[in-house]
Amino acid sequence: MTALFFNNETKEAFEVGEEALAANPNDTEFLGRAQERVAFSGQWERGAELLDRAIKLNPGGAGYYFGTRALIACMLQDHDKAVRLIRKADLKKFPLFHGVAAVIYSEAGLLAEAKREGEVFMKMRPDYFPNIVAENRKRNLPPKDSMRIIAALRRGGLPVPSVTDVEAEFRISDASDGP
Repeated sequence: MTALFFNNETKEAFEVGEEALAANPNDTEFLGRAQERVAFSGQWERGAELLDRAIKLNPGGAGYYFGTRALIACMLQDHDKAVRLIRKADLKKFPLFHGVAAVIYSEAGLLAEAKREGEVFMKMRPDYFPNIVAENRKRNLPPKDSMRIIAALRRGGLPVPSVTDVEAEFRISDASDGP
């Protein structure tokens, strides 16, 4: 599933994933990984369902999942839950944790916290923000979700490309992905 997903064969990835899920519905490691792929493809509610199931089956492993579940809550407009979960996540050694936290805090109107987390992220991954559209594409984020995340980072005072530049990059990328 993961190989297909990152090869932009998402339909096939999800077919394989559903087969694996049917074969072993209680595999919390698989549920945790599958939900990331599903959610990041824009299926936020299905991703939440899978991750909530993994947490229920294995609450001991939930600490790792809180960061992703927080982003899902944010994308589903549940900002209180997103903030609560990101604060529970113990992933400060992972760069993307700080980027996700910046998005969540910005969406919740906590702009000082968003800027602080974004600055930590920039120190850990200085290459990400200048290339954010390409980085988000690697993760198969739909353009509208990617643009929302970029806008949240911009509101947090972080140096992401302008709206015009982001839209232009999506147009150029979409044109080069054509038939």
